[in-house]
Amino acid sequence: MEIVSIVAMVLIIVAFFMGIVIGQKLSRKEDIKLPEIKKESIPFTKEHKTKVEQDKSINKLNQILDNINNYNGTAQGQKEVK
Repeated sequence: MEIVSIVAMVLIIVAFFMGIVIGQKLSRKEDIKLPEIKKESIPFTKEHKTKVEQDKSINKLNQILDNINNYNGTAQGQKEVK
């Protein structure tokens, strides 16, 4: 329980100093730059889901093309397409 209270106090102090820094920048009329988050890397977005689906379909097509290239009249060298 003591650890939780210590962590909470540290987070409050960090937030306080961040507020001071941002307040000083605002008073000087400086731009405040926020970090940009790439939406494709977040697994809950539609962009990420569509990219994963496209990657799966590309892998499937590559596997089919490899099977066509390896075909010699028998099933030897063929891989199962998922």
